[in-house]
Amino acid sequence: MKKILIIAHNFWPENFPINNFVYNLAFSKVKITVLTGKPNYPLGRIFKGYNKYSLDKEKFLKFKNVSIYRVPTVTRGNASKIRRILSYISFILSGIFFGFFLLRKKKFDHIMVYSPSPIIHSFIGIFFKKIKHTKLSIWLQDLWPHTLKLVLNLKNKIIYNFLDQVINYLYKSSDYIFIQSKEYEKILRKVVKKEKLFYLPNSRNLVIKKFKKNLSKNFDKKIFNICYFGNFGIVQEFNTILSAAEKLKKNKKINFHFFGEGIKKNKIRNIIIQKKLDNFFLHNGEDEKYLDHYIKYSSLLYLSLKKDKFLNLTSPSKLQLYLASGKPIIGEISGESKKIINLSKSGFCVDHGDSKGLVNKINFFFKIRNNKTKFNYYSSNSKDYYNNNFSINKITSKFFKIIK
Repeated sequence: MKKILIIAHNFWPENFPINNFVYNLAFSKVKITVLTGKPNYPLGRIFKGYNKYSLDKEKFLKFKNVSIYRVPTVTRGNASKIRRILSYISFILSGIFFGFFLLRKKKFDHIMVYSPSPIIHSFIGIFFKKIKHTKLSIWLQDLWPHTLKLVLNLKNKIIYNFLDQVINYLYKSSDYIFIQSKEYEKILRKVVKKEKLFYLPNSRNLVIKKFKKNLSKNFDKKIFNICYFGNFGIVQEFNTILSAAEKLKKNKKINFHFFGEGIKKNKIRNIIIQKKLDNFFLHNGEDEKYLDHYIKYSSLLYLSLKKDKFLNLTSPSKLQLYLASGKPIIGEISGESKKIINLSKSGFCVDHGDSKGLVNKINFFFKIRNNKTKFNYYSSNSKDYYNNNFSINKITSKFFKIIK
């Protein structure tokens, strides 16, 4: 039986693609150990039932072959730059110090670091690689330090170049680098050999059981609803969709519903009030188990990232959710995500800042909404592309073949 250590700053009950990966992996003949922190994403508060300072061990759902070890970390809090940096560093220190104590008697055949952001958590993986004498893989979800430059508004070239050297060391210290976007290869081949790189995309987040929930009072399932599910963060772009909503105010059969949390949420709320957008509604982030119920009554799903060359090399994991839902997609996005949307024929993308183009695409879908043949063409393309490219069974099978 293969013994795998997975190191992830965030893990169940937080919603991240790694949950579904571990869940599917657990049905194979493996013994999985997950080293993680205390769940607090996205609100920055420790989840009910967890102690901030304790060392914990628990099982993952029904699985006897998956053990979760939790170490204390600084929470995200209000997601300020300082708080996020402290959270990142605390997991590295805590993961190495307490992780060594918790896992001192365990042997592993493989170590994987799940790296949504930042990759510096791979220091924990390198530490365990050396003391456990086994191979290490990094499942890369973001390109650092390129993303860091945007997220933390990093302008100091000395710090940036230092981080670049540190991160190159992490890449070179791993045995395998799994990349969630094919676009990453162009950048990483400058640092490591091509033979070290393997495309391993995300699947949708884990849903054990789907639940129904009373829809919000302002969510009218009988009209054309454009929905977004995700973060209101620094890397997302919302000005264009807000401008499009303003242009579409006169059409009372089109509404915008955005679900999520993040540091931009209050700013968006203020714009809605200023522009008197009575067709644009903000909602709290919903648990993954309720998303399908809301998506069922969504007409069109929206995806966005800021205009940035390196940022758009990444494919947001919500794209897999959107494709799996079998709904048409409209994106203000470029790079990898645009390629997938175009290749799958699941919808359309517009150029960054093109509110007029966005309005045109929304109106296109609105006009064909009652034509099942035309509208379902995009819906069925979404579902088919997901099943053929992003099903979790295919992803876990590929992982096993590579590390065997």
